Amino acid sequence: MQTPSYILSPEERHEFELCKQTIHDGIQAWYKAAQALSIIQEKRLYREDFTSFEQFVNLEYKMSRPRAYQLIAAFKVMFEIATDQTTVIPEGERIVRDLMKYPKRDRKKIWQIANQKAEALKQQPTRKMLREAAKEVAPLRRDIYDHWIKETFDKIKQARRLLSFGSDFSQLSEEQLHMFGLEFARIFHRVMAHVHKLREAGEKVDLSKNPDPSKEEE
Repeated sequence: MQTPSYILSPEERHEFELCKQTIHDGIQAWYKAAQALSIIQEKRLYREDFTSFEQFVNLEYKMSRPRAYQLIAAFKVMFEIATDQTTVIPEGERIVRDLMKYPKRDRKKIWQIANQKAEALKQQPTRKMLREAAKEVAPLRRDIYDHWIKETFDKIKQARRLLSFGSDFSQLSEEQLHMFGLEFARIFHRVMAHVHKLREAGEKVDLSKNPDPSKEEE
């Protein structure tokens, strides 16, 4: 650290520290709000005044249910990778949602490298730094990618079997049905986003083929 060319007065130092704390609190604000939402949702603390979590966030904060769950998901990722008080919390959860695209086992290391890049430039981690860090930690190897595809597909098939075996959706609440629908929609949109990227890259992707259900693996 270079020798300061100016010494702040006690009043200026106090004001400077207050401003830094305000900035810090602002950066931490989304994380604390997301943590609170997570606690309320998991413990169903809304149930005395509201019929569902969706109604609670909508009426209380004018927030959509998907948006609330975006914040909760981002909080859980940061909570998992935070090792101590020195872990940098980003200014917004958008970059955390980018981090969620990478394998869970690599997220902590990716975030650490992205933070090292940011510290060198004396700034907050950016999405570009995150992508660069990911390339260092988890370079795209075909064998790893194929294993991930098989593992993910097996989990989807397992979920489908669970849903088709004695499922009675008429017994689900409106909130539970909404949760199922939201998760199905997320999977569909994510798959279609990748299909779009493949087509932009010149790959031929034919989704018109309808496999014979009778030949599906049981």
